[in-house]
Parts: sequence; structure tokens; C-alpha cells
Amino acid sequence: MKPKISKILKELRALNNKTQGQIAEVLGMTRQAYSRYESSTREPKLETLVKLAEYYNVSPQYFFTGSADKTADSEMDIVELSAIYQAKKVAHSKQEKEEITPDSENNQEDLKKVKEILFTKLDYSNKLENISENQIDLQKEDNIEIIPLAETKKKKVRIKMYLFYILILLALVNIGIMTVHRMDPKYEYSTFNHSFINAISPGQNVSQTMYTSIVKITEFKIDNVSIGDNVVVYSDFGVDEYWVEEIVAIDENSQELSTTYDNVSVQKVPFDIILGKYESDANLFGTIYYSAKFNIGYLLLLTAHGFILAFIYYSFIENKGSRR
Repeated sequence: MKPKISKILKELRALNNKTQGQIAEVLGMTRQAYSRYESSTREPKLETLVKLAEYYNVSPQYFFTGSADKTADSEMDIVELSAIYQAKKVAHSKQEKEEITPDSENNQEDLKKVKEILFTKLDYSNKLENISENQIDLQKEDNIEIIPLAETKKKKVRIKMYLFYILILLALVNIGIMTVHRMDPKYEYSTFNHSFINAISPGQNVSQTMYTSIVKITEFKIDNVSIGDNVVVYSDFGVDEYWVEEIVAIDENSQELSTTYDNVSVQKVPFDIILGKYESDANLFGTIYYSAKFNIGYLLLLTAHGFILAFIYYSFIENKGSRR
């Protein structure tokens, strides 16, 4: 049989050689008020027990179990302790209200539930993983219900796995697009109607150092371009690079475009050697797809996909799942 709180209070006070007046001063009350706790005429509040537990350097659950283990539990959840305390009071009040003997079936059931809660709380190796504020739900004054926390955790793990599967699917789709771009080195625009190329982008000073960037292009068709549009052509100013240049004239009879980069010099470019119509600078995915056209880039991007998926799995799914 577990000792009463009043008896535990007397024992702790005696072991620490304190008077009722000294303990009452710690609690900020009169000696007469405190004496009611030790005489069982008044039940101490939860806050009072927590304060006494800190003063005596014992764990709060010591008042409910009388366990010899007096080590203070700094990780004790005040909400969980409150639930345990209320559960004990419910069982006690029900016994007095219905005038049931301690050996009666109903009272034994209440005490059994309280015992289960206490033992779960005192299982130090698993308490932080198996107990939370949602585990105990005192919905009614005389009804104690334990919410199955394990089911909630399993549901969260399932949701994480579903999200991880979606990430895998997106990665496979991206790898597929990379592969298609890799299989289209001549930019025939047969799959996505656009492609990517490394070219000298517009707006740079030809008298200074110039830089290339990855740009998005669409298939060149005479019906889809007009003066003022930009196209990608090969070589200008004696530099063997792809250039993004502006159309200044269109000669359909001779099948030529007149293009300029600096709005000063103009060159004539046959239709059949124009690489494509300039759309915009490439975004992140365009850069990835362009890099995938090369062996080393393709292999590095495949490795990066695998590394990112493995990192997400072991950081957010596997480790958390293993601690269940």
C-alpha cells in the first residue's frame, strides 16, 4: 500500500530536522495551515508539492509512490504530474462518494489506472519518448482515459514517409528530364521545344572582358521572329563563342538575318546557322539540364540527387524512427 502524502510530509520534515513552523515559512503560510497537511485534514495543492520537492531535493513523484529514490527529476513535466495528481484525487473522491471499500471492484479499477500512469512516468529510460501532455486526458471528473500516443507517432512517421516518397518521385522526374536533354545534343527541340546553351549574354562592353552565361533558347523559325528579337549565333568580333545578338533586318529572299551586338557593327547570318531564338537567361533547373549534357556534370548531378535523398532520410526519418 502506498503511504499517504501526510505521512511522507512528516517523514521528510523529520529527516531534515525541521519544524512545522519552518516548513510553513518556506511555503508562505501559517503553521496551523501547514499542520492540516500532516494531519490529512487538508490536501496540499500541486504547486505546494512541487515547492516542497525542490526544498527537500526529492522528485515530485516521491509524494505519490514513497519510493526510496529521492533524486530530484529536473525533467519532470508539471502537466504530467498534475494529471497523476488529479487522477489520484478522482479515485479517492469516487471512493468516498460511493462509499466503496478499498477491495471493491470499481475502486480497484481506478487505482489500477493510477498505478499504470505512475509506473509509466517512473520508467526513466522511456518516459521522454512515451509520455507527453496528450497522453492523459481527464475528460470527466470520474473518467480517466489514456490516449494512445504510439498511434499518433506512427501516423506522423507515415506522413513523413509519404512526403519522402514524393521527393523520390520528383527526383526521378528531374533525372528523366536531365536524361532527355542529354540525349538531345543538337538542340532539335523535339521534346520540350526549348534548350539551353552557353553564350555571351547581351549588354556587355565589347572593349572589356566579356563573360558567357547559360541561356534558354527556342527553335528558330522565320515566322516567329521579328526585328528587335534576339537570336543566338556563332562567332562575332573574331571570338569563337555563341553570341546573343539583336535582329536589325530580315531578308527572306536571301535567307539571311542582319544582327548586331553593340548596335554599331552589323553582320549577316544565314538562317540555317542560327542556333535558336533567345528567350531568357536560364534559371536553376536550366543550369542543371545544361550541365547534364556533359558526362561529368551528369554523373555529379546523379550523385547529388542520391546524397540529398539519403541526407533527408537519415536526418529526418530514420533517426527519429529508431528512437520510438
